[in-house]
Amino acid sequence: MTEITKERVYLDINIFREWFVRTIKGDATPVFYVEFLSEHTEIEKRISIFSIAELVETLLKEPELQGWKLTKEWISSLIEIFKDTVSAKIIEEDEAYKGKYRGFYVSPKIVEFTYLCGDLKDSIHVDIARTSDLLLITKDDKVGRVKVVYPKVEGIRSLIRRYEKKER
Repeated sequence: MTEITKERVYLDINIFREWFVRTIKGDATPVFYVEFLSEHTEIEKRISIFSIAELVETLLKEPELQGWKLTKEWISSLIEIFKDTVSAKIIEEDEAYKGKYRGFYVSPKIVEFTYLCGDLKDSIHVDIARTSDLLLITKDDKVGRVKVVYPKVEGIRSLIRRYEKKER
């Protein structure tokens, strides 16, 4: 029996800002990206401690959520729900990576990545994906500029189209 190799991806969790905002506000309207990832168990999904911290910052600054009391515990529980919903694991907690990294590693390539995409946070995501040998899935078009030095970058819409073609 042949084991099917899963595609391994690193999710820029900010793609899912809308899902988090809706969930906080009690809106159960489905978010397509989340539905897609939860249905596609053949995709091995990863997020990182850094992407979670960036999401926390985004939610705390989100204009739609001003006036909401967003506690650390509430946000943490939402992140757990998200991880369970799409079957995502945190790179730094994954057994497969134990002993390989403690926290996340930022390589000297970070300067080149920052030059190419113009944003330090996006560059850190690229470097995390590269050091973990994962395909970076993002919504940010600027990150695509790093493909000249790290070709494993793809937009979420492109990923969805690829899987829709496979299903036909």
